[in-house]
Amino acid sequence: MPFGYRWGSSSKECLDDLGQTHKVEGTFVRFDDLETIGKNIMAFKDSLRLKTEAQGGIQNLSKKTGIPQPSLSRFFSSGAMPRRVTLLKIAQALNLSRVEIATEWIREE
Repeated sequence: MPFGYRWGSSSKECLDDLGQTHKVEGTFVRFDDLETIGKNIMAFKDSLRLKTEAQGGIQNLSKKTGIPQPSLSRFFSSGAMPRRVTLLKIAQALNLSRVEIATEWIREE
């Protein structure tokens, strides 16, 4: 099996996986798909940004989440895979359920 990034994994989870002796089943992404993944991440973040703007903007989101405003600005402008803890804080602040976040994340174009 080619080395890849498991969807929804944090760096710690990936390191933990390396230390496991039993076979781990999961969804893996090939590194040659990173351009498409980056576009999907940005589309997802753009939709979150629209919801953020509709509810008072980044400054308001920063107050609700405790995440500094510069960090949120980087979050929305970066194509990096978001951390689950960050997504959950944003979802809670925007009154979105985990199901809404997961559904938005996996929606096909």
